[in-house]
Amino acid sequence: HMVILQKGIPSFKLEAAPPNRGAQLSVLDVTGNLGIRDIGIELLASAMQGSPVGLQELRASRCGLGERSAAALGKALSNTCALEHLDLSWNRLGLRGARALADGIKESHAGLQLTTLKVDNAGLGDQGCAHLAQALQTNTSIRVLDISGNGVSSDTAMVLSATLKMNKILRCLVMRDNPLGFVAGRRLLQAIHASPVEQLDLMGCSFYKSMIG
Repeated sequence: HMVILQKGIPSFKLEAAPPNRGAQLSVLDVTGNLGIRDIGIELLASAMQGSPVGLQELRASRCGLGERSAAALGKALSNTCALEHLDLSWNRLGLRGARALADGIKESHAGLQLTTLKVDNAGLGDQGCAHLAQALQTNTSIRVLDISGNGVSSDTAMVLSATLKMNKILRCLVMRDNPLGFVAGRRLLQAIHASPVEQLDLMGCSFYKSMIG
């Protein structure tokens, strides 16, 4: 089952399903709903923790979410949840939020089911993306990562290059609109060539000088 909560709805309530009920909510789309706020995501994340079944996809783009939401979802990821697709793009998660998500990914070990993580334009900053890159070094589930528009510079691009040498699962890396720099960009392309990644999106990235020739 899928639920879409459109912009303008101020709040929502999660209730436990009646016993023996067959159908379960698998997709929750709250995109653009500023009424959800951090408290709503915290309640949702609390309900997801420790359950290998349940919500599989959460779309919470453009909801005005902050580090509290990221911390709550990071904790849920570390405590076994069924979430496979997480979209937190166009929010303001910050460095602490990025670190919380990274910690959740690292602490989940083999129990993580997450395959897609979209945190583009989420205010993670260069250091925040570095934390996520390091978390992926031992991750065995995430196949799609979008960190576009987060100020990823040459330092973090180098960390990503090292990660790609260790990670054998990632298939799609989206890094649009980041100031990577020439040397780091070249190093990243070399790492991609030797990795299982099938798609690398660098549209809008700056390299400071031509990478051709």
